[in-house]
Amino acid sequence: MVTFVQLRDARPSSLAEAAETWELRAKDMGRRAAEIEAEVLGLLTRWSGSASQAAIQKLNELVEKLTDAHTAMQHVSDILDPAGRAITAAQADLVGAVEYAHRSGLTVEDDGSVSWLDWNPLEWGKDRETAQHASDLIQDALRRANEADAEAAADLRVAQFVAQDKASVSALSMSDDPQVEKAVEGFHELLDEAGSFELDGNRDKLQEITNIIQCLSPTEREAFLAQLSDEDLRTLQQHMRGTSDVLWRENGLPHWERLDLESSLLSAVSGQGVDRLSSVWSQLQPTPPEGSEYQKPGGPLDDGDRSWRDVDQGGVGDCWALATLAGKGTQDPSFYDGMVRPNPNGTVSIRLYDDDGNPHWLTVTGDLPVNENGNLAGAAGDSDHNAENSDNWPAYVEKALARGYEDGEDGTSGYENINADWPDQSVEILTGGEAHNIDATDVSTADIGRRIDSGQVVIISTEGVDNGPDMYVHSNESGNLVGGHAYFVKDVLPDGRVVLGNPWGPDGPDGEIILSQEEIREYGTKVTMEG
Repeated sequence: MVTFVQLRDARPSSLAEAAETWELRAKDMGRRAAEIEAEVLGLLTRWSGSASQAAIQKLNELVEKLTDAHTAMQHVSDILDPAGRAITAAQADLVGAVEYAHRSGLTVEDDGSVSWLDWNPLEWGKDRETAQHASDLIQDALRRANEADAEAAADLRVAQFVAQDKASVSALSMSDDPQVEKAVEGFHELLDEAGSFELDGNRDKLQEITNIIQCLSPTEREAFLAQLSDEDLRTLQQHMRGTSDVLWRENGLPHWERLDLESSLLSAVSGQGVDRLSSVWSQLQPTPPEGSEYQKPGGPLDDGDRSWRDVDQGGVGDCWALATLAGKGTQDPSFYDGMVRPNPNGTVSIRLYDDDGNPHWLTVTGDLPVNENGNLAGAAGDSDHNAENSDNWPAYVEKALARGYEDGEDGTSGYENINADWPDQSVEILTGGEAHNIDATDVSTADIGRRIDSGQVVIISTEGVDNGPDMYVHSNESGNLVGGHAYFVKDVLPDGRVVLGNPWGPDGPDGEIILSQEEIREYGTKVTMEG
């Protein structure tokens, strides 16, 4: 547990520095693997005998191990970097809270408690309120530091070192590992029971299966999966999705429980296991936007500095969600810390929240929808949507929403499910907080300013336009206002006017517009407030 003194006196930026070192070593490892392969193959291919072939096979095994080590080292870097930045931000807030306490005539002890230097009975209420506020700020900083530290520690403990896993899985499959065998036997027993008629439904049986799988290590999950047939997996998915509650009978798994189970397998297995699960469980891959197909992007996940400026909406009508994604980061840059994390097997896990504000890691495969021009069909990290150059983390957030949001009325997942909605839904699923909509005619820019100052996201939705050549509902000297669209509030100016950002990206011709309170009331429909 991170204590007050540790957070106050430590140097958490060293975590980010360590992450940079890990990343550099990972790149060195990957480069060295390629060099060894090229050099040795050049020598061995001059002789075509069996000794040469055997040596080439051994070389491939060694290069694969080096490549896997490179992936694992990169994974460690991806865990340490956001943790370091989050704890550094918490430390800065802690220092600020202590300075606030001192300015208010309070003293802060080494356990983080706050007390008065000179207590004035006549100012009891005011002093008590100030001390409580200082104490709340300190405890919030400690809470965030502990959460970031614990999350990083947990991620590092279960970090999947792929080369190690592959050897272990092979050994486990051959040696009849008792834990895996027990899981397989229990799985078949429970699956048989889940498929039979039960007076109370099959949900409790399916939850037992979930517990069995989630208690296995990543290596054991790979071995467990290898002992199940494709038919076993299809039957499991059929039972999981058969959510029909009649009277006291509860069937299938609730939405997020099913996504958790699917994600726990998809994030842990080998690349071959990912391919198998994706082919057997078709719903793992949301239907792409029309006119696009899935391809592996060439661009990076990010450039090491995620920003709201990376969010650029594509051909999917999800401005309601991307406005929240960009808007929250505008007010709180730490919002992006740890939100999207790559897995060694090529999948990507994204942090989303259920209706009760509980976090879930939804895992998607590493490919993204690309159109016939080779550009990302959906969200991207730059205005030209080039799949080879774009920072792809916003595209993976969008894919996770397409995978998990509502899941479609007919039980399918697809990008069409996230076409058009109100931003209060995206605030809840992306941030875990609550949100509400108010009519634009009732909005106060002063209220918007107070919420922005407290780090909350505010989204303004505009009235629709008739189908025609003009997509704008209003223009002024600062820009054009797109109709039927969602904008995020970037700032409130001293004169009360509101600076709006467009999820189409900051670099386009309609990237920003400034509206007065009267213009918002006239051309807006709903204003979404966090909280």
